[in-house]
Amino acid sequence: MLSGKDAAGLTQNFLEQQASHEGTGFALVEGKRAQVRGDFSFDCQSAAYLRDGDLRDIAVGTD
Repeated sequence: MLSGKDAAGLTQNFLEQQASHEGTGFALVEGKRAQVRGDFSFDCQSAAYLRDGDLRDIAVGTD
């Protein structure tokens, strides 16, 4: 079974490699994770918003 740490690493790798859009990078929101049986759910947000908190950088539909 995949650990939460391993799942987070795979998810962050996906965000960095495949989910970037027009130069906007995404990152996992610290502490925002759920696990149901063997399935994980992670919240993500634009890396710029997580770093600076500027609402102009927020990815719509996530928080």
